[in-house]
Amino acid sequence: MTYKAINSNTDVDFVKQFCLAQRTNDNFANHNINVDEWETKTHTLLYLTFIEKRFDNPNAKYFIREDLQAGVGFAPFDYDTNVCAITRFYTNLQVKGIGKDIGHHIFYHALEQAEELGYKGFVYTFNDYNELLRERTERYNRPERHKNYAFMAEKKNGVWIKYHYREPNIRITPLTKFGPITYKNTKQWCLYHLWDESYEQALVEKIGHLGV
Repeated sequence: MTYKAINSNTDVDFVKQFCLAQRTNDNFANHNINVDEWETKTHTLLYLTFIEKRFDNPNAKYFIREDLQAGVGFAPFDYDTNVCAITRFYTNLQVKGIGKDIGHHIFYHALEQAEELGYKGFVYTFNDYNELLRERTERYNRPERHKNYAFMAEKKNGVWIKYHYREPNIRITPLTKFGPITYKNTKQWCLYHLWDESYEQALVEKIGHLGV
């Protein structure tokens, strides 16, 4: 499967079709993929892409599977641009049996691109209504939950980069919780992961004052 990187030059109908493909019975989840009057709705993926032009930034990316079954992006984190913020991660879980797999593959494709751009890790933010998803995401990525867990450290440009695996060639990202913070004018609960673990103290110093 290939992934299409979108920006403000992308066919708007392609992004609309992706948003429609991700709609569920959960109105909270649908909030950010609304296609009605999106030109005035700053929270929507369509607005971020075509009005704000967030993904025109060379340090920001959004990827959509060509079959429209998943999408995820990242952009510089406002409070520390050495890490990226994950944005608008959608997987069509109604596709029985493969929803988790397709989400996994596109997510780690995005992380590989973020690392290539020089990011040291990522922050993942969750609104109050997504607290259960945050807890589930953190719990799933705990190394002790995976009997075949292993990690690999690789030196790149003089820095040790650490990768974690639940099975051979299947990555996980152990996550640290923090928050709540005010981010994008909204109360958010957060997780972070650093593949460059030497940066953790610097990150904590930059985000430690952000509590609500």
